[in-house]
Amino acid sequence: GTTGKRLKNSSVTITDSGYVGIGTTNPVTALTISNPSGNGFEIDPVSSNTIVYFTAYDRIANQYTDTVFRGRDIIFSPSFNELLRVGSNGRIGIAVSTPTDTLDINGNTRLRGALKDSTGSYGTNGQILKNVAGLPVWSNP
Repeated sequence: GTTGKRLKNSSVTITDSGYVGIGTTNPVTALTISNPSGNGFEIDPVSSNTIVYFTAYDRIANQYTDTVFRGRDIIFSPSFNELLRVGSNGRIGIAVSTPTDTLDINGNTRLRGALKDSTGSYGTNGQILKNVAGLPVWSNP
């Protein structure tokens, strides 16, 4: 149930089912942190899966909201193995812990779409990317 108990002089609620709410009296996940406007953050370990959902949600508007991570780098490290880093300097590293370019990939790369040059052109069959004044531009060989 969701009847739960409110801690004395607190904005923390613990429901009969073990859900914890901070800033809300009706937590809908294992941990729901909310403000009076309805915006909040939810952590929901799904019992039938090996997945934990981290959700930014507005319960009053009934819609997902943007999630902003503040701080230094954001690191994704499943099984304690760093696979992705979004640097505070705007650089992204895939299998690279110190990216030196906007996108720095260590390993094979597959594109599943077209590649545009600096002018927005997709190029045509047989063209190559050429460096023109420091920018990639499709041109004939």
